[in-house]
Amino acid sequence: MLMKTEVFLSAKDLGLIEQYYQGLCRVLTMLEREEFANITVSETNKLLDTYLLLSDDDPLNPANKKYFTMSVGRFYTNCGTIACIMGWAVLFAELTDDVIRARGEGGRRDECELYLKTITHTQITNHSILVRPIGWRTHNYSQKEAACALRSYLETGIPVWSA
Repeated sequence: MLMKTEVFLSAKDLGLIEQYYQGLCRVLTMLEREEFANITVSETNKLLDTYLLLSDDDPLNPANKKYFTMSVGRFYTNCGTIACIMGWAVLFAELTDDVIRARGEGGRRDECELYLKTITHTQITNHSILVRPIGWRTHNYSQKEAACALRSYLETGIPVWSA
């Protein structure tokens, strides 16, 4: 059986630090295999608003589940996680505060920690489109849509979100 050969741009080509780039590759694999649990924007909002009030048998209780949505960057507790492409990639990259301080970012936890010291405006813009597509707070992007956008980003540097 023939396997598809991965032809991705390098972390440097995309203007990203290596750990985060490897995290994106892992997210792509999980999205393409639909390994995340699906959660809608409204379910995410309910969960974020009422998490502490959910019973153990509530279907929205994230007990040990890995949820995917583009509507939230990252929300996690000791019993479950909800995140977007960037949120999961950062978690998989294990970018601790110590790693960030060693990079000279002063412990600041935001998108800037993921970039190389030298990055072009186009690279920043394309990454922002990947992690904040049009309607990201309200549209229920599927794992398939996110996988297509992430794959196009890793292959060409330009994320293509389907309408």
